[in-house]
Amino acid sequence: MTSARYSWGWQGAKIVALLNCIACVGWSAVNTIAGAQTLRVVANDNISHAVGVVVIAVITLFLGLFGYKWVHIYERYSWIPTAITFFGKFVSIRARVSFRFADLRSFFFLSFPSSSPRMRC
Repeated sequence: MTSARYSWGWQGAKIVALLNCIACVGWSAVNTIAGAQTLRVVANDNISHAVGVVVIAVITLFLGLFGYKWVHIYERYSWIPTAITFFGKFVSIRARVSFRFADLRSFFFLSFPSSSPRMRC
């Protein structure tokens, strides 16, 4: 928010901070509702939507107040599956691009005369 204070002044930065708070509350609501829907699906519709929202909100509150250390322990290891996924996608895209142009190379070399030196091809 320091850059907002420089750009907007002291009173203007309060408006930007208020908008930031509204955005954070909105995303928290979206994440809570999505978590409640996931919880309801996992429980085979045995719990209501409201109970799922309360459970997710209480877990989020508990982790936010007391579980800062546990969140960092989780994040210490959660990068590994993400890195594996990104690496796999990168390899897949590289292979796809290289296979896509493999058949074009043969057409490119058809335009060379047969007397061309091999080092230039």
